[in-house]
Amino acid sequence: MTWQLDMLQKFIDEHRREAFFNSYTVFLTNTKEEEELDDIIIDEIYPAVVKATEPHLVSVNPATNKIARQEIRTTQHKYTRRELVFLLEDPLRPFGPLTSLPWYCRGKIEVGSLGYTIHFDFMIYLPPDFSLTKVRRILKEPLLRGLPPNLSFDSSGVGSLCISLTSGSGAGWGIQTYNDAWEKAYSRTMNNIALINAVTELESDYKSSTLFNKLHKAIIGAYEAC
Repeated sequence: MTWQLDMLQKFIDEHRREAFFNSYTVFLTNTKEEEELDDIIIDEIYPAVVKATEPHLVSVNPATNKIARQEIRTTQHKYTRRELVFLLEDPLRPFGPLTSLPWYCRGKIEVGSLGYTIHFDFMIYLPPDFSLTKVRRILKEPLLRGLPPNLSFDSSGVGSLCISLTSGSGAGWGIQTYNDAWEKAYSRTMNNIALINAVTELESDYKSSTLFNKLHKAIIGAYEAC
């Protein structure tokens, strides 16, 4: 009997007496393969993210490379695929209802039996009266046209302009190795830390063209279309 039949029978035994049992959608996973993919995330890739944050005033959550397997999730896909979502944070200004940061950064490591992906989402919060000419420079940047930035308005508090950036890249295991994945996770994290620093510096003087140009350069460095 294959593992698929074993898992299906286990599900049937556990749920057959429940209401609407015949309407359930069943998603089967190979637990042995999940554990092997978790090991790749925990031992081979995520330590690069932790190492990248160590010399900087930025922390990562989960905060250690000895993460709990419960924090890794299976995504629905034709082949087994596991993902870990993490946040870059300012330990001096932790996220909370009374804390307002000018940035938000979320990363995701996704590993499958065929390859991996390192993904980042970044949000920049600017005052509502920030120069729209400068905002347009970012939105029209040709080096970001692969996944162009989005502009929205966050109405919480006094309100703010929000520039959203996203990017992901990876490769198949036949093309790249675990070391390559480590290097990509490290460099992508470092680029996002550089962007965090640029946003934090701009916060001190939103009218400074010098600081805005530094921010613009950091955005390209972290989210330039591949």
